[in-house]
Amino acid sequence: MGKRALFIIDADPDYAADFALALAAITTFAGSTTKNRADMRMRVTTMSWEIIHDITQELFRHWAEPQLFIFPHVAQEPIKMVTIPDTQTGIEAFDEYARTLNPSADHFVLRFKEFDNSWNTEHAKFDKTREFLDYWWPEFISTENSYSLRHLSKMSTHRVFNLAKNARGPTRLASSDHFSLLTSKTCRRIIFDRRTRQIVEVPLWCSLSERKQQMSWIDRTEAPRSNVVVLTRPGFMSDDCPPRRMRVLDDQVGGFIAALTEFNDWPKSFMVLFGLIQERKDRHLIFNDMRRRLVIQNLADYDTVPLGLSLKIQNRQAFYALLPLVRYDYHIAYLLCIPSSSPFITMVKAQFASVLIRGAPDLFKVHPNTLITEFDEFRRRLFKEGNSGVTGLLMGLGTIWVGLGLAKSAAKKGSADMPPDVTISFAKDSAQAFPGVWQRTRDPFKRLCSTLETNGVAVEELAHDPNGNEMGVVTRQQYIVICKHLLEAYGHQVAVITGFTKEGLPEMQDFLSKQPLGYGHQISSALNWPEIRKAVKGEQIVGVYTKMVRGLAGGNGIVNWTWILPPLWKTWKARLASYQGSDGLTAIWPKPWFEANEDETSGIQLQL
Repeated sequence: MGKRALFIIDADPDYAADFALALAAITTFAGSTTKNRADMRMRVTTMSWEIIHDITQELFRHWAEPQLFIFPHVAQEPIKMVTIPDTQTGIEAFDEYARTLNPSADHFVLRFKEFDNSWNTEHAKFDKTREFLDYWWPEFISTENSYSLRHLSKMSTHRVFNLAKNARGPTRLASSDHFSLLTSKTCRRIIFDRRTRQIVEVPLWCSLSERKQQMSWIDRTEAPRSNVVVLTRPGFMSDDCPPRRMRVLDDQVGGFIAALTEFNDWPKSFMVLFGLIQERKDRHLIFNDMRRRLVIQNLADYDTVPLGLSLKIQNRQAFYALLPLVRYDYHIAYLLCIPSSSPFITMVKAQFASVLIRGAPDLFKVHPNTLITEFDEFRRRLFKEGNSGVTGLLMGLGTIWVGLGLAKSAAKKGSADMPPDVTISFAKDSAQAFPGVWQRTRDPFKRLCSTLETNGVAVEELAHDPNGNEMGVVTRQQYIVICKHLLEAYGHQVAVITGFTKEGLPEMQDFLSKQPLGYGHQISSALNWPEIRKAVKGEQIVGVYTKMVRGLAGGNGIVNWTWILPPLWKTWKARLASYQGSDGLTAIWPKPWFEANEDETSGIQLQL
């Protein structure tokens, strides 16, 4: 590197962990280098479509007064704005408008889906009709594949793309005669939920920043400006909106703090960014809460370093290498890095983790009309037909184990390139598995195993017989080890069974927040509840979950559940007692308090 350098960073308005770490590293390097060498000149620049984030501005100010450069705005023709009335969904309003256009013209539509339209006086009538689906061929474009929009838009003259709320990238949309943008005031985010002090997917009001980001897509189309239309709710750009959330204080808070420990030997100035976020944004003590969790989980320990925390696990280099791969979900990285008694166990954990990396998608579904009175026969067939692979004998002990077994069985019946929405039926059509989804977890599985091996963690290679079946099976002793590791990695996400209905269905409660939990058919009917009840011999039934969601009516639900053996829970429950704290002015660690999320759309009655 020469004596002059310019660092340009694409600013992330969501302040994800990778952006925050890169920003802290570059500013520390540039600031420390120029401070110690008078002949060096370095500049750090962030580029964004909106004004500089207040935290970034204060970070720059730690070194020198930042300068703001605003690119001149290019004047363009005004676009047509169509108001979506509260009596219609966005799709209904769009269909009404689209019928006024030439049906033979190319029409490209981007839609930000309304994840809460509970204010509507009438619910969607047209949204789900076959006519609309056949004509417009809607497709969801995730954050990861938003770059493919230009290619996909050439495949049909009429196409609706449901875009992820935080889809980014320098995408230039393909040419079309007409371009329509359906905006949304609401979105779903995974946040540190103050109602439960858990990481929960919650329906929220969009910030003004997010609404501007939606509007920015109109500048990426090549359609004539006169043929561009934006459909919005009243007040879309004039509402009193909540501030934009920072991911390092929400879904990535644990991974962000854990990743910071890798820089404990850097200059103290590296922690300036962390200190600014804690001082100016963390009025709910989320950082302190998460640090305490990492200590109780035996992942980290208190230290005299500026962060106040150091990693204590054996496989720390593997842990740091895994964090970016798992989107800074420290639970997954920790699960894989807890030392295993055999490389086979690590391989099984990697299979489990590969499903979670993709957001714990549904590997299978159960038909909602499956009768409670037929559960025993349904389970018998399901477990017999889905007993496939090294985890086959774990069928019934957890939804991910069931999903892995069924998906592997389905994959043997299908082809390697099956679309993710194609299903194969089991148990007399009462359950369907998605072999395409399982096929798409194989690349993450290979990346996880490769990263572990590269960083000194042995992983047994998955062996297959001549028919393509996985060889080996998880023994009881190995399952005890896996349960122990799951509990350590997800020990604050425990769902306890408080009782059973007369039909034999479990009543669940989140252990830490004491809030009741709902669940779907994958949990109620596909788990072997009779055998689990028999195995615990009257002791409390508990399991870990990896994802909690908030419904529009305000209730909490979990999307998966994995049974944990009672002896392991007894030990862990005692450790959790210190985290739960105690009441009183002299308490070393007070009990966490529960309160509302200011930007949440649903109303919830807390059960304290």
